[in-house]
Amino acid sequence: MTQGQVSKGTADRLKISRAVGAALSTHEGVIEAGLDNFGIKLPKGVAISGLFGWLGTTLGGAESTLDAADLAHMAELADDDEPRARRDASVTAARGALLSASSAVSGVLGDSYAKKVGLLAPLAERPDMLLKQITHVADQLGEHAAPKSALEGATLDPKKLAASLGDVRDALKTALGDVAREDREKQTSMSARDAASARFTQVYSGVASILAGFCWLAGLDDLADSVRPTERKRAGMADEAISPTPPDVPTGDAAATKPS
Repeated sequence: MTQGQVSKGTADRLKISRAVGAALSTHEGVIEAGLDNFGIKLPKGVAISGLFGWLGTTLGGAESTLDAADLAHMAELADDDEPRARRDASVTAARGALLSASSAVSGVLGDSYAKKVGLLAPLAERPDMLLKQITHVADQLGEHAAPKSALEGATLDPKKLAASLGDVRDALKTALGDVAREDREKQTSMSARDAASARFTQVYSGVASILAGFCWLAGLDDLADSVRPTERKRAGMADEAISPTPPDVPTGDAAATKPS
């Protein structure tokens, strides 16, 4: 998904909804004429142009809210890659640092000391547990003085090694925090998108149902069927295209003999 675009599912649903919005203005005249042919008059002070205009505005508002919420969520998803890449690199660096420290400490200061500071334990699989492990090792190296070197002529300063591991630990901690923050932001944007989607479905269904009802009242069955909401349309899958041009209005005998 290219950044700056809504998801395909949302785009498909908005396309169907916008066709309903276009039908409100495109077919306003022919619907009004059809109502007249059947002797159906709107209440005094109510104009079909004003009613349809209000429906279109209401539908457009729900569309805009969903569009914005979906865009925000897609942007949030696009932001995930970099923090996760840094997290993975930091995990790899922490594993490498612990392995190198284990080899160096065992070789210079002996296995007993390496075990005391936690360097002989298996490496943790989970990143959060690895953070605890490298933190523990760095702390232990800083607390326990080095024994006599097990390798003549070789020296190793545990405090310097602890400081080095501390830098690796800090980078891992920051990276894990960034990923956790991204996860929280992603959950927030998804919740907002889902709420906007649910409200959009309500508004779209209501507006499309009202429009379809007016079409049926006006004897425009084909147009009514093309705009009425269905489960497929709510999911973004059109049943059939909305007529791009006003259909013929039933007149004369056709209007008089319209079945009930």
